[in-house]
Amino acid sequence: MALIVLFAPPARAQSDPPSDACGLPNGGDLQTAKTYTLTGNCVQTSALNLLSSGTITIDGKGYSVDASALTRQSSFIKTWQGAKLVLKDLTVIGGGYSGGGSVDMGDDGAITNVTFQKTYRAAVAGSSSSAGTYTLTSILFEDLEGAYFYRMSSPSAVLALNSGAFTLNKVVFRDLVGGSSAMGSPFSANASITITGCMTSTRVYPRLKQGAITDNSTGECNGKIGNTHDAVDATPAPSPVACGLPDGGFISADAAYTLKANCRLSDTLYIPSGVTVTITGGGRTVSAGGSFVGIRNAGTTTINGVVFTGFSNYPIRTDLRGQLTIKNSRFQSNSQPL
Repeated sequence: MALIVLFAPPARAQSDPPSDACGLPNGGDLQTAKTYTLTGNCVQTSALNLLSSGTITIDGKGYSVDASALTRQSSFIKTWQGAKLVLKDLTVIGGGYSGGGSVDMGDDGAITNVTFQKTYRAAVAGSSSSAGTYTLTSILFEDLEGAYFYRMSSPSAVLALNSGAFTLNKVVFRDLVGGSSAMGSPFSANASITITGCMTSTRVYPRLKQGAITDNSTGECNGKIGNTHDAVDATPAPSPVACGLPDGGFISADAAYTLKANCRLSDTLYIPSGVTVTITGGGRTVSAGGSFVGIRNAGTTTINGVVFTGFSNYPIRTDLRGQLTIKNSRFQSNSQPL
């Protein structure tokens, strides 16, 4: 299915909006090619529309922009055809909605030393209809939420559309959940992503890549990444608790668990694509300590002899083409179906 994005910029205001104390306007239409240099952390409650026919640079100087108020409502930055974006030395928190990424580019863009956190649908989208180029260098994508649409799930970190061509050089994906993948061009045959330099993927669900991606990465990243964050993550993999099953988190390698007692999950268990998991219950129960999905499966999972009970959300949800085999098990007293 092809998704064509047509660019129709909003009517222009008379002049650029003034900058807040942090050095960046809190939303509005930017028509003049210039550089904005942050002098402190910013809070954005309205989207920035870049309408200039030149280049607009936002130099974060190591500060952050909190666009949480825009999450699921609008982009933090949207550039229109002819407006080029340079974004550097910044942490972007939030933004992104069903119609576009947190940073949504319609023309060329260069993003360097930037950390994206807690964005929705896609942290960065490039959707030029005239072969726009997007270069991302030293980028950390962390704690992002992808979006699901009927037959049109979207990548959670990098979304290439139309004729957009991305180059990713030194990139880390960490704690990404939802959508169709971390990066991809699922809707556009002419869009592409090329990976060069190092790349690290840690706790990514349901999978890392989708669509036209050329992977020339050179190995795992180390040192600093993004806006001076650590490239190496020290969070340990989830271990089984006393009942014999991890009580939440990512199962990122093949595993077999045998329940020793009834289990109560404290968070969702994620089984990504390419991972094979077997859970043998011996008639013991698995329940939830909250209103989350119990198990999200995009891998190959076999469940034998488990009783799923007391879930107010789905006990098990399978995404993509995840394979699920259930034997000798029961589902009882749950608010949602399998």
